[in-house]
Amino acid sequence: MNVTVEEIAALLGATRQLVRIDPLAAEACLDKMVALLSGRESLPKPEENHGAGLTPWQQQAIEAHIQVHIGGPIKVGALAKSAHVSISRLNRVFKTSFGKSPSSYIMEKRIKRAQYLMAMTDEPLSQIALSCGFSHQAHLTSAFRKWVGISPSALRRSLREREVNPADLAL
Repeated sequence: MNVTVEEIAALLGATRQLVRIDPLAAEACLDKMVALLSGRESLPKPEENHGAGLTPWQQQAIEAHIQVHIGGPIKVGALAKSAHVSISRLNRVFKTSFGKSPSSYIMEKRIKRAQYLMAMTDEPLSQIALSCGFSHQAHLTSAFRKWVGISPSALRRSLREREVNPADLAL
């Protein structure tokens, strides 16, 4: 078996965080651990997988890392580590796999989470900003206008005027 205790501990830690946030991703992490521990699957070495993009499990690992750490800083090095690739390789193949750069992808995830929280909770925008990884409400407002085209408070007002289906705002 070429799985280290540290790798399993990292997957368990991510799974614990994901249970509350995204049960399906948590289940995928558990399936991955079972496959690793049973010897049916192994983690590739960084020099393996010279294809055009990331493998499905690497994409899932990156998604899980972003979900777990969405409320704080997310460094490209940590994403690369979660996918067991070098930072330079991740920078080369991320757009192929996800359709945009790591920073754009993370920002999109933060904005979608903010939209979801605005629709589903009565939390103040300042708290939503912090829980989505923005440094303050003004940072959220600026990014939100750029990505969505309106301010967060304008979106929240429009959402309150009509019934919102949670499935329409799925993360």
